[in-house]
Amino acid sequence: FLGGSVASAMVNLTQSFTTTLPYLSQYTSAANAANEVQKAMRLSAKRSFGGVTGDVALDAILKRAEEEGVVAPQEIHMIQGEASRGSGLIGSNPLWRALENQYPSLRYTSRLVHAGMSLWGSFFSLAEQYNRQVSFIAAYRIAEKNGKSAEQAYAFASNAVLETQFNYAKSARPNWGR
Repeated sequence: FLGGSVASAMVNLTQSFTTTLPYLSQYTSAANAANEVQKAMRLSAKRSFGGVTGDVALDAILKRAEEEGVVAPQEIHMIQGEASRGSGLIGSNPLWRALENQYPSLRYTSRLVHAGMSLWGSFFSLAEQYNRQVSFIAAYRIAEKNGKSAEQAYAFASNAVLETQFNYAKSARPNWGR
């Protein structure tokens, strides 16, 4: 399972170089794309730990992108759902409830399982969200430099995230994969 692997999260962090940079190099020079990706990495890290990039306009655009699901990782919602479902099954199981009644100290086990599963998925979630923000910020800035309007830059950046960070939602799977 990728969610709990720190190594998997670290490898996932290379997507800014392996997918975003080559994609953006189609629309500007490789040097400019690398420069924008580097700047976006700093801004995304700043936003991940502080909640803001320091650029009010960019923060507003990122907020919109987050609300529309562009930079919010899609797969983590499924991972968190599985984690919640698993711990919920413990608490709703009649046999487990009987054990809890006999041994009251077990009452906190389902909460601990839920907390553990959330932590388990957090490494991959943080890497995924970081990558999406980097792709969006770099693409948005490149589109602005290429003379696009704010709305066109938003659309370009949204498409860049989809092209470089992929869509893991069930709706993107082929019928046989659903």
